[in-house]
Amino acid sequence: MPRDTAPLVGGFSLLILAGSLSCSDGAEPTGPRRPSGPSPSATISDPVSGTTTSVQAALRASGFAYVSVAPGTYPSGKSAAISNRRTAAGVRVTLIDGGLDPVPIEAEAADTVAFAIDTGGTLPVVFDQQVPLIMRPRIVRTDPPGGKRDVPLNTRVRIVFSEPMDPASVTGSTLGLLQAGTPVSGEVTLSSDGLEASFQPAADLLPETDYTIEVGNGIRDVAGSELEAPLTADFTTVPPGSGPFGAMEIVIEASGTDVAGEYLASLDGATPLSIYHTLSGRPLFVPALSPGDHVVSLVSPVNCSVENSPVTVTVTSGQLIRVTFSVICEPLRATVRITAPTTGIIPESTRYNLTHGQISYWDYGYGFGPIGSLGNLEPNGTLVFQTEMSGSGAFYWNYFLLGNVPRTCVVLGPNPTGPDSLTFGDTLDIEFPVTCSPSRR
Repeated sequence: MPRDTAPLVGGFSLLILAGSLSCSDGAEPTGPRRPSGPSPSATISDPVSGTTTSVQAALRASGFAYVSVAPGTYPSGKSAAISNRRTAAGVRVTLIDGGLDPVPIEAEAADTVAFAIDTGGTLPVVFDQQVPLIMRPRIVRTDPPGGKRDVPLNTRVRIVFSEPMDPASVTGSTLGLLQAGTPVSGEVTLSSDGLEASFQPAADLLPETDYTIEVGNGIRDVAGSELEAPLTADFTTVPPGSGPFGAMEIVIEASGTDVAGEYLASLDGATPLSIYHTLSGRPLFVPALSPGDHVVSLVSPVNCSVENSPVTVTVTSGQLIRVTFSVICEPLRATVRITAPTTGIIPESTRYNLTHGQISYWDYGYGFGPIGSLGNLEPNGTLVFQTEMSGSGAFYWNYFLLGNVPRTCVVLGPNPTGPDSLTFGDTLDIEFPVTCSPSRR
């Protein structure tokens, strides 16, 4: 089974190593780069399960952990591959401002989550973290961030949490905006996935004025754990005469199967804005848009199609424009056809056994994913099955092993065969030619 190299995928160079990542005698390591200094870390929530909230009903699963990275953790970070070593399930996401808003990954307590961070260098930064048994929720970031200047007057304050929060605990008494110590009038809402709270001021903010975002005690997650620590973040608005602006909300309404994934929205052809859509269609808020026509487009995951992209919208000063993209998704699957053309004297009752293994490009030599039996295959028969893909496709290289071959027969070619990469909609044909003789031992 080849274990030296694998092709470039999504900007990552895969090195599957037989040895350790350590080096001696002054030699430079050849494996993925591990940063010096303190170990890098993400925030991983404890598994979210056993609740009756709409969030969990929609997830239709008993255990998900949420993974996030604070902004600025990887200033040159481009993307991250994140996987559960026990299940091999994972996602690949784009980093924004050197961080990552929470994304769900199926996990149980004590599972090991593997990270591969593409920072634009030759090799990614790789590290592991364990899913905790208990973890109090944290604030991943605020928008505007603390210390931000020249904030638009029509801004909407957003607070991103590390895991879904209890809607009953996110209210005007636990979260708000202050100006010189006085509460600003406005409305507090929580996204339906429970990950983002918003404060919409009742009127435009004052120019060149200091404001404070205040997140206090009393906010708790869906399991009842209170926020790890309260937070305050100060920002300053734009000077007077900065011009009239409008604002926009970009919303995804996805239907079908496997709708979760990373969607990239772009405005007037500018650098795409990442929207990790889980279930809720949590909107992306874009403030400070000049009045006039703007072109908005959306790129969906490979298994989804966008019905109405791009669209042209007219932004009016002082108004909020909502742009909704309708998306239809199909199951993330690829088809594999396996045949075993057999010649010679075939022993009676011969039934081959087929097994399937996967290795993902974030494994970096730490071992293969789960290997499972595909069932029996008749000599000269064909077995067809579908294998699920990860959220961005082309994450796994697949290996296939023909077993239960009689001692008088030999497989003419590699066994196992592979690796073969699969993307959504692919059909992969695998052939195991076998020849048999009466005297082979």
